[in-house]
Amino acid sequence: MRFLPNLRRSAALAACAAVLAACSDSSIETSSIYGAYILVEYNNADIPAPQACDAAARVEGGSVVLNSNGTATHTLVLESATGVESELHSTGTFTVADDEVLLVLNQGSGPTFTLTAQLTEGGMRITRQSSCSTTVTEEYTGPYVILNP
Repeated sequence: MRFLPNLRRSAALAACAAVLAACSDSSIETSSIYGAYILVEYNNADIPAPQACDAAARVEGGSVVLNSNGTATHTLVLESATGVESELHSTGTFTVADDEVLLVLNQGSGPTFTLTAQLTEGGMRITRQSSCSTTVTEEYTGPYVILNP
């Protein structure tokens, strides 16, 4: 009976929505931040947006995923001025303190770097230095529940 798994999934989604709605005050429950956050703005421009270091290149999308086991990913999808798409994918861990998330990440065998995300009512905001030393702001909506197929 396919009906029961769908009913269970609907009940689980309703429970998750109730948990997220209950956390609308200024205290953040750690369990309410797990899930995927989707990049919607880059440097105050809607996605797709010009890159900070090369206005002819674009940020096409991105995400932050916070898992309940303390692991995290940060991904940016970029398009060069010549139309070549690439993905910057970083993995690592995160910790939560008040309304901030501290992400400790690396890209493969590269150096470890730290990002601080400010939790907002509709998601999170990351302010960081770009590779050309300009300040970049990334706005994400979420968290969205990740369902296993």
